[in-house]
Amino acid sequence: MARAKSKSAGAAKKRPGRPPKNDAKAATPKRGGRPPSAPPAVDGRRIPTSPQTVRAQGAADRAASLLKEARQALADSQQAAAAARSQAKSSGAVTDKNAVKKVRLKVGRAVKKVATLRGALREAKLRVAALKADDRYKAKANTIAVRLRQAELAAEERIATKLDRAVRKFHDDKLTELTKAEAKKAKVRQQQAEKSLAGLEKEKAAKIRAAQTALEPKPRKKRRKRRATA
Repeated sequence: MARAKSKSAGAAKKRPGRPPKNDAKAATPKRGGRPPSAPPAVDGRRIPTSPQTVRAQGAADRAASLLKEARQALADSQQAAAAARSQAKSSGAVTDKNAVKKVRLKVGRAVKKVATLRGALREAKLRVAALKADDRYKAKANTIAVRLRQAELAAEERIATKLDRAVRKFHDDKLTELTKAEAKKAKVRQQQAEKSLAGLEKEKAAKIRAAQTALEPKPRKKRRKRRATA
């Protein structure tokens, strides 16, 4: 039974809404990778208060409340001391004089307590001021970092836009240049082809004439008559 109870207690300690470690790692972007979107805009005028500052402010408020109570107790003891001195002066009794001594001791303790609490309040206020200054520094530093990242993303977008425009312009200019160069080469090739065709036409005509000359019938030779011998 004790073992089953420990298992149920351990199960109760688990947080049902906590994501598994693998999902948490998967949601974290890789180091050096570009974030999916620009960082959100921040208000540099708003200074968030840290939990340490809140606790320090609470401690300072409690120290101020204790100092106020101690000062009130000092004022009460001083009034009691004045009344005891007046009573001892008018009566001159030993008991009244002893009462004056006791009240003086009480006033001395009250003065020391006020001085101690005043120092504690001073230290508490100094800590609050230091923590507020630290909160302000962190908030301003975060604002600077966010705005710097936004400026970097804007610069990257401008570079990409200008580069794309430059690539398109280079492509168009180079295409025009190459088209003109190839057109000149094509004209030269056309002229050479026409010249070659003209040469072939002359060569063909010459061969035809030669063939016609070779095939023309040759004229017959006249036979000489033989003289009769005596």
